[in-house]
Amino acid sequence: MLWSSAAVSGGGKTTPDRLVAFYDWSGNANTAAQITHAECSSAAYAPGFCAQYSRVNANGKGLTAGRWWLPSEGELMMIYANMRKINYCLSLIEGTTQLSETWYWSSTEYNESFAWHLNLYDGIANGHAKTAVKGRVRPVSAFLI
Repeated sequence: MLWSSAAVSGGGKTTPDRLVAFYDWSGNANTAAQITHAECSSAAYAPGFCAQYSRVNANGKGLTAGRWWLPSEGELMMIYANMRKINYCLSLIEGTTQLSETWYWSSTEYNESFAWHLNLYDGIANGHAKTAVKGRVRPVSAFLI
């Protein structure tokens, strides 16, 4: 999916510096700011999709909309570093989809026209045009104990 419908500064962490992007751990706050903009609040766009995502089981247990966010570049890098472990855990949960070795959008913005993504097959980060390039999106949440 696209990141947004128009070039917009979504209010999340914005940096053209790759290393600064890797230190962004504020995916939840980024997404909360971004969905206040009509250009990215719809479920048709990455931030809105993640904010509206809901995953509950037959007993109504799970995480509903508002408990998920578009991961930041730092959070995606942690996912990349632990991808095999995460996919193993996901394989044990009925109805889940494992991570693919392709690139995923992040909530970390490069500028108003581009957002960072991370390739989960080699760990390379780049910026893509928010309104022109369709990419994968993976909602994330915090662990609940």
